[in-house]
Amino acid sequence: MTVVTLKSQKPYAPGETLEDFATNLFDDWGIGDATRNDGILVLVLPNDRAMRIELGAGYDASWNNEAGRLIDRSYLPSFRSDKYARGIKDGVADTIALLARPYEKGHPAPKSNNSPLVFIVGLFAAVVFTFRRWLDDMATKLRKCPSCMHRGALQIRRKTTRNASSSAEGSGRKTLHSTHCDHSKSSNYVINRRSDSKNR
Repeated sequence: MTVVTLKSQKPYAPGETLEDFATNLFDDWGIGDATRNDGILVLVLPNDRAMRIELGAGYDASWNNEAGRLIDRSYLPSFRSDKYARGIKDGVADTIALLARPYEKGHPAPKSNNSPLVFIVGLFAAVVFTFRRWLDDMATKLRKCPSCMHRGALQIRRKTTRNASSSAEGSGRKTLHSTHCDHSKSSNYVINRRSDSKNR
């Protein structure tokens, strides 16, 4: 198992995705036993607000979910408070206890018993997010422009500046502009991480 902390991925591989960068590091360094393919790479990039657990090919896909739960449960709570040393210490201990040792002993990956609940919560969150955006747009259209005081002239344009991945939040830029005058105001917003694969 190898833990790598870099301020940012950009100086090393600006054109690669986080997943490709982690995979290339894993393969170039030959992490783990070559026969068993049991290596684990923990990659932490504080300035990018991103991290990834890369597992060797010996781990089947069922371990992928456990790696994702480990990130959410053991690393990210401390990372969100900029306590990276604590997050890495707690996360690595859990990674050894819940990934490396059970795999070495031939135990199967833990199965989540809340998949239906996760699906329902995720669906509800998506509906709320979509509805909230629609309400935001409708409320904006009803407001008066602060510059020309014309009602119904305000519109919102949104542009994704960085796509969210399974291990990092994305970002976007929202621009409020008036179709009746030259009033314009921009602000940034966060795009939640995707809930998908964190394995190789």
